[in-house]
Amino acid sequence: MMQLKRSFLKNRTAIIVAIMAVGLAFVFAGPVYAQTLPTDGSTGLVFISAGLAVGLACIGSGIAIYGATTGGSALMAERPEMSIWVLLFAGLGEGLAIFGFVIAILIISKI
Repeated sequence: MMQLKRSFLKNRTAIIVAIMAVGLAFVFAGPVYAQTLPTDGSTGLVFISAGLAVGLACIGSGIAIYGATTGGSALMAERPEMSIWVLLFAGLGEGLAIFGFVIAILIISKI
């Protein structure tokens, strides 16, 4: 677990730059659809908010799945019959990412 924290701290700037690049891609993809989007200037913020909805939900989902699987692997070493609970909790963590994706679709569809 400490190795993961250390590698996350080393790659923190790369992760932040990647999130910013995805947000900028959404901002610059807006003018491509300028014929169908309103011209009030808020379309860039809509794409940024959709990108943040997906990105932050996926980061939270990754943290949840990491916690469920590390604890679950220790649980399965002691009690193998509890493996279904590990799958259940990992699936609940994946649901967070799906919710973020649905929210992003709803945000973009309101344009």
